[in-house]
Amino acid sequence: MSIANIILKLKSWVTGYQEVPKKLIDFDTPSTIYEDSAQDIAFVDNEYPSKADLPQKSNEKLKKWQDGCIVLISGISIPVGMKYEDSQGETTSRKIEVKKIYRSSDGIDYLSGFCYLREAYRNFRTDRISEIVSLETGEIYRSPQAFIEQYGIFSTPQLEKLQIFIHILSYLARADRNFDDCELNIISALVDDYAQGEPKERILSYARSHKPTKKDYLAEVEKLRFFDRKDLSYLVIMAERLINADGKVTKKESEFFDVLKSSVESLK
Repeated sequence: MSIANIILKLKSWVTGYQEVPKKLIDFDTPSTIYEDSAQDIAFVDNEYPSKADLPQKSNEKLKKWQDGCIVLISGISIPVGMKYEDSQGETTSRKIEVKKIYRSSDGIDYLSGFCYLREAYRNFRTDRISEIVSLETGEIYRSPQAFIEQYGIFSTPQLEKLQIFIHILSYLARADRNFDDCELNIISALVDDYAQGEPKERILSYARSHKPTKKDYLAEVEKLRFFDRKDLSYLVIMAERLINADGKVTKKESEFFDVLKSSVESLK
């Protein structure tokens, strides 16, 4: 074993963090991430796998199978590299922008997202993934399930509330197409107030990776009618701080902040 590999192994033992071996995934991380609102919305509306991975059943059984699928996580945009064996038994290296994770009625989890190899949206059974690596952090996941668990962190009513607030603030932060550190700091302060003792770095990583569409934003604003006035007032304050954090407020930021503020005022 080389000295470099020994150092890497010692580092993983001490910190629990693994770096990506250079030859694990044979492609480079793109400098820009694919993002198209129209295609994103169309994709999010499609909850089921591509034809290659659909079970070979009668139409009636297939419909029942589709109806049993549940979305575990949506509204994310996470670049990963992985080794994947398709339905024909061919293994390829894939670079995927994961947009959604869901589970079929027979308990199989799928990663759904844009595949750079096929240049189209695809769905991947997790039981056919042999390696998976975050292309943002370099973290190697011990299994696809470990990757899923990292984003299944909003498991209590308080954290579910926080997740909705993060979705709203993340959209406002990206409204000018630029998610600045000063805006992430506002979300960090929100996390401090709502998730004491929780894995803050994982939550902030989620916030940074989350790329909601306009449709997602409006859907989350609709959910605010279930929250109390104190939470709503606090959210509006944080949202206003966020859009002003970089010293300039764009027309789109102002427009969608007004949507939020008007919705909250109508609930009081």
